Amino acid sequence: ANVCFNKRNGNTQDRGESTDGLQVLEWFKKNNADILILDIKLKSIDGVEILKRFQETKVKTKVIVVSEY
Repeated sequence: ANVCFNKRNGNTQDRGESTDGLQVLEWFKKNNADILILDIKLKSIDGVEILKRFQETKVKTKVIVVSEY
């Protein structure tokens, strides 16, 4: 399970990835991203919970959800 995020700043791009859902939420408290590729199955909390929290905080990042289920 893995999460990737991408943020474009002019001519540069900031990218990151994590296998831990809580790390992703912590990153998004301080940053934003243009797009998030989100797996359903993650450590600590799953992708569905991340989506719920994004809705609660009105995060405007576009999300692509993937799964091997």
